[in-house]
Amino acid sequence: MNQNGGIATGVPKPQGLQIGFFGVEEPNLGVRKSMEDFLLIEEDVLGDGRFAVFVVMDGHGGSEVVKLVKSRFPEFYRSALRAQGAMKGAVKAAIASTANLIANSGTKGSGTTFCGLFVDRQTRSCLAANIGDSRMIGGRKPAFITSEHKVSNEAEARRIRQVGGTIINGRVGGTLMVTRSLGDVELASSGVTAEPELLEFPAEKGLIAIASDGLWDQVTPQAFEQTLKKFIGRPLSELGGALVDQAIADGSMDNISLILIVFA
Repeated sequence: MNQNGGIATGVPKPQGLQIGFFGVEEPNLGVRKSMEDFLLIEEDVLGDGRFAVFVVMDGHGGSEVVKLVKSRFPEFYRSALRAQGAMKGAVKAAIASTANLIANSGTKGSGTTFCGLFVDRQTRSCLAANIGDSRMIGGRKPAFITSEHKVSNEAEARRIRQVGGTIINGRVGGTLMVTRSLGDVELASSGVTAEPELLEFPAEKGLIAIASDGLWDQVTPQAFEQTLKKFIGRPLSELGGALVDQAIADGSMDNISLILIVFA
């Protein structure tokens, strides 16, 4: 496992929001030949202790696009934050710039999901931004915060058909299971879009988890809650390792990426 974790406190303030986190990238090479999951963690985006970013990306069709997003999205977000000063507009602008970069890069048949938690310590607020089927879970009674952008989502399937796209054998155009993606530019005319689904909410004490479908296909919110109860008061690294091990033991056939975030 590739792991990273720590306490992202930013510039100390008497009542400042503290953020503990742990991230893991698990190739699951027993069933996968390559790694296409990546994490993007920026503890202090502008160097002033205010903004933090935690993103899970699940690439498909190779790692070309997901690596491009990991390397270029942070600079687009920094530039947009400096220009706008607020997360929502900056996230939308940065994702649009990233999507435009991919469209002009010449890549075909490759894309990635993007499920990110954006935090403003000053206002103690969060923004979830989701594209694809990686998901975020949180709350006292753990539940999914984000929805899946797949053809099994009736609203997404309807959107694809309304713009003239086809769904064949449970996939857009017979090739792609997700209905939103950074990349897959050849399916844009079929309705596959990089438009994120955004949700704003307060940064309250508790745990948020972001993971690729390699984890959530095996770990339900109920199973997540049961495991969480066993690790109360223990390091996030132990909880993260247990969740990944659980997904593999239960038959995960995919790469697994996971970020755990705690507000205090």
